[in-house]
Amino acid sequence: MKEFLFAVAAAAFVFVFPLYAAEMDSRVRTVDNAVMEGVFSEPERYLPDMVESLTGNVTSVTAKVKLLHDWICDNVAYDTDSFDNPSVAFEQDYVSVLKKRRAICSGYTNLMNEMCRLAGVESVGILGYFKGFGSSCGADGGQTPNHTWNAVHADSQWQLVDVTWDAGFCDRKHFVKRYSTEWLTLTPEQFIYSHLPMEENAQYLKRPVSSEQFWAQPYVPGKFFEQGLSFADKMPAYITEIDEPAEFVLKSRNPDVMVDTDVFSTKTGTLTGNASWTDRTAGRITVRFDVPDRGTYKGRILTRRKGETVNPIFLSTYDWEVRILPAVERLVAENKITAGERDLLVTSYEKVPENDRYYLKEDLFAAGRNNAVTKILRFLSFNTQNYEEAFSFFIQAGRGYAGFGETNVRFPTPYHSYREASNIKLVSPCSGVLKKGSSITFAVQSNDFSGFAFRLKGNDWRVFRYNPGINSYELTLEVPQNMEELSLMGTNNNRDYEVLLKYVLR
Repeated sequence: MKEFLFAVAAAAFVFVFPLYAAEMDSRVRTVDNAVMEGVFSEPERYLPDMVESLTGNVTSVTAKVKLLHDWICDNVAYDTDSFDNPSVAFEQDYVSVLKKRRAICSGYTNLMNEMCRLAGVESVGILGYFKGFGSSCGADGGQTPNHTWNAVHADSQWQLVDVTWDAGFCDRKHFVKRYSTEWLTLTPEQFIYSHLPMEENAQYLKRPVSSEQFWAQPYVPGKFFEQGLSFADKMPAYITEIDEPAEFVLKSRNPDVMVDTDVFSTKTGTLTGNASWTDRTAGRITVRFDVPDRGTYKGRILTRRKGETVNPIFLSTYDWEVRILPAVERLVAENKITAGERDLLVTSYEKVPENDRYYLKEDLFAAGRNNAVTKILRFLSFNTQNYEEAFSFFIQAGRGYAGFGETNVRFPTPYHSYREASNIKLVSPCSGVLKKGSSITFAVQSNDFSGFAFRLKGNDWRVFRYNPGINSYELTLEVPQNMEELSLMGTNNNRDYEVLLKYVLR
């Protein structure tokens, strides 16, 4: 791999535990109804009362900022009319935003500033550039400012807040409400991987980053820091050229955070199968990426927390109307769910015909509804434990490398049990394709399983032996001529086995 990488500066990646979990403060729903109605009809008159109701008894500045951030996320949607009507950009004062209950980034920033002022919190708006959230490999290098956000002074330091991105995201012209704390009170050292102020002093860094440095370094979203991840020694550039699989080592301080990877084509927007691999050992996560050809690809590190439920943000019209609705009626008829649970599901998603999708109508306080949705979708085998992007960069083959080939399988296919293991490493072989008739020594290291085996034709089991000298399970095997696939299986009781990964045989 070419040395087009960034050494991880100690100051830049000092690990800081997130101030908040991604949970909205319930006090945003306790404001008096008359005040809530008034703040959207007469903002100048009622906003002071609304802010006082939220923060009047709160002494911590960071807690005040969290409450104001949450209230805005819960009550203001992104104004997608701005996509076709540039004049919307001139109607972003806090009064206009509250009357419309819609804003673009400057409106979110202005409203946050005004609410902070009323709460006695020092806050400023920052104009600058961003990457991520739709920015691409062909970014203009910071020629045109394209975003605004806030800096708040709390706990004797400046912290950065992007309420726009924490409120949700746009899928074409539809705003999807999706609350998070991913961009809430990040440190300047963390924020600079995604946001670059126009004015250098607004970076709040001892050593400011140049525009060239900003566009060369990778996109690191707030979730990367929120999930307790850091790079052990180096990280990829925003655009990384490789002449062999790119390998990086992460450190994870939270054992409940699961990590996975994928690669997809920026040209087609489709996933490239078997182009990435992940191993996990004792708080260190090794990730590898490759590309099939000379096109431009995006490598991603994905995370989720163990046990965390995330209902699908959207479902295709086909899935909803053809697969889900008829199946739900059968579940009611079979007394597996109640008619009330069915109704909660049906009213939880709304159709957006132009996108050919049904979108979840997020309400973080509707626990009964949300639990019913999860229960039913699990009955129907829909995934409610989704991974989300925590890091990304672009990958291109270098001049001397043509990629691993579109018809090749670069890495084995991992199954759920391998992806969810907390301590496992495939030592060899790491290729996804094995030559029939060849003699290969397989080796796996893991504390999650007590044994490994291959099951060949019939009841022919080949069991790995443990080598204590290198803490590895090993097996030398002649790859079968009469099989097309070979599945590695693991066990915890030396009796019941489950498939961990699969090789293709050729």
